[in-house]
Amino acid sequence: MYLEPGVTYELPTGTSLTSPVPLQNFDEWPRAEEMGFNQSQYEAYKTALTKEFVVIQGPPGTGKTYVSLRIVETFIKNLFSSSSKLSSRRSETVTKWDNPAHCSVNKLPDRMNRPILVVCYTNHALDQFLEGILGFCKCSDTTVLLETESSVMHTLNKEAMTEDEVILLEEDCSANTVDIGHDLPVKERNQQDVTVLKRAKVIGMTTTAAARMQSVLQQVGPEIVVVEEAAEVLEAHIITALSKHCKHLILIGDHKQLKPSPTVYDLARHYHLDLSLFERMVNNGLPVKTLNIQHRMRPEVSKYMRHIYDGLDDHSSVENRLSVKGMAKYVFFFNHQNPEEEEQGLMSKSNTFEVDMVVALASNICVTAGEESDIIILSLVRSNKEGKSGFVKIENRVCVSLSRAKLGMYVFGNFDMICKDSEVWTKIVKDAQACGEFGEELNLSCVRHSEPALVKTPEDFKKKAPLGCSFNEFI
Repeated sequence: MYLEPGVTYELPTGTSLTSPVPLQNFDEWPRAEEMGFNQSQYEAYKTALTKEFVVIQGPPGTGKTYVSLRIVETFIKNLFSSSSKLSSRRSETVTKWDNPAHCSVNKLPDRMNRPILVVCYTNHALDQFLEGILGFCKCSDTTVLLETESSVMHTLNKEAMTEDEVILLEEDCSANTVDIGHDLPVKERNQQDVTVLKRAKVIGMTTTAAARMQSVLQQVGPEIVVVEEAAEVLEAHIITALSKHCKHLILIGDHKQLKPSPTVYDLARHYHLDLSLFERMVNNGLPVKTLNIQHRMRPEVSKYMRHIYDGLDDHSSVENRLSVKGMAKYVFFFNHQNPEEEEQGLMSKSNTFEVDMVVALASNICVTAGEESDIIILSLVRSNKEGKSGFVKIENRVCVSLSRAKLGMYVFGNFDMICKDSEVWTKIVKDAQACGEFGEELNLSCVRHSEPALVKTPEDFKKKAPLGCSFNEFI
């Protein structure tokens, strides 16, 4: 077994591999910086390669996917290498499997090792992971199975490739795409699926696909299973992805962010089905390796994360970042008492005042939309006489909401009410008040006017921050 004493690995450092290093003798390993890791990433990486059951927690921006890709890269370059003592044969296929209509496979000889299975909660995460795999697998010897037959390139960042590489990969995918026989009877189709998947180096599946194809996975029997976003995955879905052949399980995620979402709310409430295998292992005291250097948020934003992550530190790259045009503060919590409204016939709530404030603010600063945006504007919505803040008070949701921004973050809410219902919001607001980042007026800053523009209502934006000075001249 590859985890036994005496096994040697060639470890990736930069663009090269080391000479064989005894896997269990850390004294002979390259240093963390030589391998492109900070110390917490290095410790997580070492544990993942040398322990059979591994839990790695990655707070926002700490490089969970980076570490998991380096782990898989090391397995591929050692367990599937023709020079490896563990395997004398080679497979060249990366397979993505999620509602597939076609399957890509190279005709390869059988080998000793079974495929590595990578399971992700979302298609987006799976796409990102497989795109990362292409960073250390040559386009010419890698084929990719796509969700649909509409595009052979939607998982790839074509802008990072030359035109010749794009053409070559498209031709390679097309030439090596075969029908896996979905018109066949179930038994015959499953057998053909098994034959195809056994030839792969890496099988990529969403949790849904892994659950649906449980019988196939039992026959393929991956020995190494890596679960990304593991704290968001239902425990049952992870169990279905395992077989009697599994010898190495690596869970990577963060139980302090999003939790699993059972379809039936009562099952979560009464039977705790919203508790992932990841979080259960943490609660049961299984050793956890936690990444602690964040590369996403400027310090003014990340300081609020320390109410959730005690040991979170900032990488030097997040310091001295660009200012937010038009705003006197990088972070501000805008407090108000304007009531929410209930959507007719729906359970959801809305808050017209916050909507108008958000739209007005967004028109006065340059907002880059999407995940990890440069600037985040957040509306908490809830504001009522009953003091019910709903999901807003849940710490996991607070964590996700306040950890997306890179440059600036502006939060609108009835904090007088919300803090009565939430300990974590109380701590955050106390910090914001101490830093002058809390109040009932937004401070806009403009080089044309010596006096700051203080806005309290959507109408104030029109009066005090007309479009003539709200873009290029704001700093």
